[in-house]
Amino acid sequence: MSNLLQLISFPATQAFKENPTVIAPALSVFSKDNTSGVFFGKQFEDQNKGYVAIVWKGLAIESDAFAKFSEDAKDIISQSQATTYHIVADGDPIESLKAPATEFAFAKLRKEENREPLIDTVKELYAHFATVQGNYGPVYGTVEKVNEDNSKERDLVAVVGWDSPQRHGETAKGLPGIAKLVELSQLTVFHVAFTQSD
Repeated sequence: MSNLLQLISFPATQAFKENPTVIAPALSVFSKDNTSGVFFGKQFEDQNKGYVAIVWKGLAIESDAFAKFSEDAKDIISQSQATTYHIVADGDPIESLKAPATEFAFAKLRKEENREPLIDTVKELYAHFATVQGNYGPVYGTVEKVNEDNSKERDLVAVVGWDSPQRHGETAKGLPGIAKLVELSQLTVFHVAFTQSD
C-alpha cells in the first residue's frame, strides 16, 4: 500500500533552533483520523534547516487543516521560503521517522531510462541494510517537489531510519550500490532528528 509523506523544509528561525517544540501547537490541527503521524525537527548537517513531516492516511492532503497550520505557523515557517515535497512511498515511513536519525536521499535522475535500474539498486541496498543493526524501516518512492512558481519535479527518494548519521556512513561505506546510485542520479543526502508531535 502506498503512503503519502509530506515533507516541508524551511529556514529555521532562532526560536525554532533553540526549541523546535515551538511549532507543536500549530501541528495540533492535524487530525489523527487523517494522519498516521506528524513530526518536526532539525537537520543534523545544517541546524539552520527545519522540517515538518506529515504522514497522511491515503493519498490526499487535508487542505483546510494544512491552510490553518500554515497560518498558525507563519511566525516559524515563511511559506515563501519553504519547500514542500510530496513523497508517495512504497511502504509506511513511520518507523524511519521515529528513528534517532532519518536519512532522506533524493535522487535526481540523470536520464529517465535510469529509473528502473535506480529502483533495482535501491532494493539491493535495502536488502543489505536489513542485515545490519541500527537501521529502521527503509522506504522509497516518487517525490513531487512543488517549486515556488508551482512547477513540479518528479524524482526518487529513499527514507531510512538510522541510529545516527555516523552509523549510516559506516554501513554504506564501500558498497558498490552507492557508486551505482551516483552513476544513475544526482544524489542529495541529509539526516533529520525528528520528534513526533502529540
